[in-house]
Amino acid sequence: MIENLHAWIMTMINSQFFWISTGITYLYASVCLYRTARNCAEHRDAWWAFVPILQLLLTLRLATMPAWSVLIFFVPLVNMLAFAVVSVRIARRCGLSTAWGVLTIIPVLNLLAMFKLAVGKPGWSFFTAPSEITQTRTPLNVG
Repeated sequence: MIENLHAWIMTMINSQFFWISTGITYLYASVCLYRTARNCAEHRDAWWAFVPILQLLLTLRLATMPAWSVLIFFVPLVNMLAFAVVSVRIARRCGLSTAWGVLTIIPVLNLLAMFKLAVGKPGWSFFTAPSEITQTRTPLNVG
């Protein structure tokens, strides 16, 4: 009985650790994607970074790829290559080397690469809005 109780407690601890670490990683990746979108002048839709399905559409928008490209991500093995291509395109758009895009597909190093993409060009801060952002969309003239 005590062995079963011990196994149950260890299972609960391990599963709680798994879910907490997953949640922290998701929040970190979402904040990095949000800052990357802000740095790439996608202000209006940057909040998509916190919605799971919209994250992929925001990522494709940052890579300047059409929305139908989302279908590629449903094909096994092809989706890994597509993610690498998208990451490299985002790195180029942020003014960084393509190596930063390639690093996003390597486990553990992807955390550093996401941070670098979020910070963007040298001189930009992760915690403050960059002043060098230029609006790429034309404003609507109403009235």
